[in-house]
Amino acid sequence: MRKHLLGLMLVAGLAGCTSDHGTDPAASRPATADPLVASDPAQALPSQREPGTGFASLPDRGQLLAYGDARKVRQSGAYTFHPVSLSEEHALNAIATGKLVVPTPGGENVELAYERHEEHADGNWSWIGRGPDGEGAVLTFGDQAVFGMVSHRGQQLRVRTDRDGAWVVTTDPTRLPPGRHDHDDVLLPPEQGMAAAARRVAAKAAPAVPGKAVAVIDVLIGYSSGLAQQLGGASAAGTRASYLVAQANQAYANSGVNMRLRPVYALQVNYADNSSNEDALQQMTGYDAGAGRDITPNAAFDALRKARDEYGADLVAFLRRYREPEHAGCGIAWLLGMNGSGIQAARDADFGYAVISDGEDLDEGDGQSYFCSDFSLAHELGHLMGQAHNQEDAAGRAGVHSYSYGYRETSSSGFFTIMAYPLGDGQLEIPHFANPSVRYQNRPTGSAGADNVRSMNQTMPIISAFRATVVPLPYTRNDVDGNGFGDILWEHTGNRQFAYWLMNGASRTGSSTMSNIANGYRLIATGDFNADGRADLVWSNPSLRDLYIWLGKGNGGFTARSLGTYPAGWALVGTGDANRDGKSDLYWFNASTRQYGYWLMDGGRRTGSRTFNNAGAGFSVAGIGDFNADGYADTLWVNPTTRELYLWSGNASGGINSARVSTYPAGWQVAGVGDVSGDGATDILWTHPASRQFGYWEMAGSKVRKTTTIGNVGAGYTIAAVTDYDGDGREDVLWVNTTQRQLYIWLMKGDAAYTSRPVGTYPAGWTIVR
Repeated sequence: MRKHLLGLMLVAGLAGCTSDHGTDPAASRPATADPLVASDPAQALPSQREPGTGFASLPDRGQLLAYGDARKVRQSGAYTFHPVSLSEEHALNAIATGKLVVPTPGGENVELAYERHEEHADGNWSWIGRGPDGEGAVLTFGDQAVFGMVSHRGQQLRVRTDRDGAWVVTTDPTRLPPGRHDHDDVLLPPEQGMAAAARRVAAKAAPAVPGKAVAVIDVLIGYSSGLAQQLGGASAAGTRASYLVAQANQAYANSGVNMRLRPVYALQVNYADNSSNEDALQQMTGYDAGAGRDITPNAAFDALRKARDEYGADLVAFLRRYREPEHAGCGIAWLLGMNGSGIQAARDADFGYAVISDGEDLDEGDGQSYFCSDFSLAHELGHLMGQAHNQEDAAGRAGVHSYSYGYRETSSSGFFTIMAYPLGDGQLEIPHFANPSVRYQNRPTGSAGADNVRSMNQTMPIISAFRATVVPLPYTRNDVDGNGFGDILWEHTGNRQFAYWLMNGASRTGSSTMSNIANGYRLIATGDFNADGRADLVWSNPSLRDLYIWLGKGNGGFTARSLGTYPAGWALVGTGDANRDGKSDLYWFNASTRQYGYWLMDGGRRTGSRTFNNAGAGFSVAGIGDFNADGYADTLWVNPTTRELYLWSGNASGGINSARVSTYPAGWQVAGVGDVSGDGATDILWTHPASRQFGYWEMAGSKVRKTTTIGNVGAGYTIAAVTDYDGDGREDVLWVNTTQRQLYIWLMKGDAAYTSRPVGTYPAGWTIVR
């Protein structure tokens, strides 16, 4: 049976929905669909290229790629390059359907289950999934290139682009050349990065590096002009860089590493590819390790070094087109904290450089073709994080901790982790850092003496302080620990307690409770007022009309700052970024005088304000978001009597542009705002309590782009909060039944699809903070 909301046909949402167990707010939904409404799963990523217009323009025919074109199969030693055409449309559709199909050159179809996708700041995006055997896949799409790797049955299919087009690369292990281990892929900072490095800092009178307790390490990527030419241009080189970072981040996720890499900028470097990696690293860093002295950096790296400071990059990676024997390996980096000497931002930041070779090449010296691993960037950055090779191949160069080693199995047909070298050519490199608590195919990936993850979780927060944050961190609503996943905030007014649950999807990964909140104070808003990616809290005592901000810290605690008092008659109605500086601002409404305004914020202090008069009678603020995805906060107004909506869109001048949105039918209520479609624009969420229906409007400014409704929400459930609980770029819906004290999360998948997951119950007396 068709339902109508705001006079528009709605798309039913049963397709793509699953539920685990329990009394689910999604229970007993009828499934209907209106064929007049476009139902294009590709709208899951509308900010990307329209299907059929980019590099991977093959239509979706149920598979990611098709083999065969005018190009011939190419052989390079053990590696076979199969020409293919690619379908970005299939990858986009696979976000909604949950399944991506990759055909192999042998005719087998590998079916991958969707886990998440990541949209990169440079316009590239990555699809991440997993096969039936648990092995992973990462695919990165750009305007002019696609790169990826699909692991299946112990083999790796690599998707690669060069100036001749796209290829699937397979490896014949029987034809691999004898293993060449890059035992010298590290250089040692002066005196293991201690006394001499301290003298360098003192000589330059460098100020202390400001701390930034965030869950990311900012990385600057440079790529050689030779690599760009080989891949097909600067755009393709940028996509390659995004892919290598995505692979590293997925390896972190597989392994239990808490932090992630964030590429803040990429640029081309006119430095030749025919010198050794060791020379390139020393000339980029400005230090000669053999002579033990400072040198003038090569002028070719001047722009890269300047960009490091301009964009606040903690680490710098320089990608080069692989050349053998010139490069003498696939990369090199400084081994910070070597032999337990520790890592300190003030003394070691100058050595935050790595060189990575990329691609394949014929070594004229031995006539063999070699290929650099897609994990070379992760490996070399691991050295900058204090990680050594496996103990057998560390050659006396231990890492920052006694257990900072990679791990490999003793079997010649076993696996080795990213920081390790293989025992022989028959071993498989797996996308894991050593961690004895994590298993791969039911086998441990580390040991007590080989635990990179334990070490990295200690050193990465130090590395993240090598530079102060310059590029604002994207903020996920109510994200306490800054990992990109929204968390659940709680308040117990009777006991004067505050608490939070750290979330990963519907799973609680940690929690904390704080007692003795001052009497009379309530938590009235949240935001990110200092652009560190962590949730900050706004407290007020209504009788005193005063404000305090708790600024989130890296250890899960908060630092309190007083904001003074606010005038009578005003109420805080939300937070949003009024001036696009990456910091949340405070929005106010005076219902008596019909005035509206905002305070510009910088951490715990107000830097400016603006007031607007004559808000329409009967209207109140329904939500604050970014409905046109321009970076400036917009305000949604609702008049429940006339059932009208208006949008005040913020602009660069600090003013507003008012536009009517629509009217809506009786019985429906605005239940929240959030980007449930994942296109970067805030959407409007609705509930109809009498009929127990849920719906949302996908917005493009004040225009309704698409509408969806889902019927028969479980009795007693209401929306408690809206944020991105699984870090996939779409905000999800937290439902609560206050009678049963039961929580469910609907993980939104786009195009009316979602997955319902139980969170569990909570103790009496607690309420959720939106």
